[in-house]
Formats: sequence, structure tokens, C-alpha cells
Amino acid sequence: MNTTVDTVSVPAIPELFTRTQVKEAISAGIDLATDEANRSEGEDRFVWASAAMLVLLDEPDAAWAAIREHRNGAPVPREDDDFAQFTRDQVARAVDDGVRRVAEASRRRQTDDIDDLIVNATLTLLDDPRADFESIARDNYAVSPRELRSWLHG
Repeated sequence: MNTTVDTVSVPAIPELFTRTQVKEAISAGIDLATDEANRSEGEDRFVWASAAMLVLLDEPDAAWAAIREHRNGAPVPREDDDFAQFTRDQVARAVDDGVRRVAEASRRRQTDDIDDLIVNATLTLLDDPRADFESIARDNYAVSPRELRSWLHG
């Protein structure tokens, strides 16, 4: 007797990521963006973005004071860093909101191409830690790496 499973009525279980995986993707995304834009990782925009993303991952509606507190303190490992608990949608929201809130709080007032690359690189690297700039340019922007680099320097 053959049995079939009705996959239409069975909701897909979203993949969950650990805080450690998210931290690694954020770090790698910022590294890639700073390398390709010829910028220093120590610039405020990148340090603040990383802090904002991590705070907003746990507290999506966190006040700027919570981000500032995290930015000014040393990151503290948590007991649940290696527990799979974040969906890709949660990570995407934290990453996108993090760069947007940092841009709004700065003189830039809005995100730019470097911020967009941080978001796309971070999420791509979360899904595939072996992704490179070429695949990120092709898959997220449908342009050559050379063209994407020109946006970062323009």
C-alpha cells in the first residue's frame, strides 16, 4: 500500500540559526562590505551597525539607549549563543533595521549602497558561509562585481 503525504497542508519548519551563527554572518558581512568599499571596520557606521543588529535580534523594538549600551560595553557571551532560536526572517529584520536605525541616527539620515551590501552580504553568508563577493553581486543585484564596486565608491 502506497501512502502519500499531503505536503500542502503541512507547514514547512523554518530553519533556525544560533546567535553564534548570526554573529559570524554579521561579522563576515561587515568584513566583506568594508573590504570591497575600501573602508575601515573601525568606522562608527560599522561598529554601531553590528551593535544595533545584535540588540535588535533579541529586542526588535529596542530603544536607541539599549543599542548605545551594547555598543559601549564589551560583548558578553550568553548561555544560549549556541542554541538554534532565530528564523531567517528574524535575522533579516534585525540586520535591516540595524543598518537603517544607524543611518537615521547619523548625518547620512538614510541607508546607502554600503548599508545595502552589509544587509545582503550578511544574509547571504548566513545561508551560505562560503559565499563570496562575486556570488553576492550576481545573486542579490544581478550585476558584475565590478559594477557593484563602482556603486560603493560612487
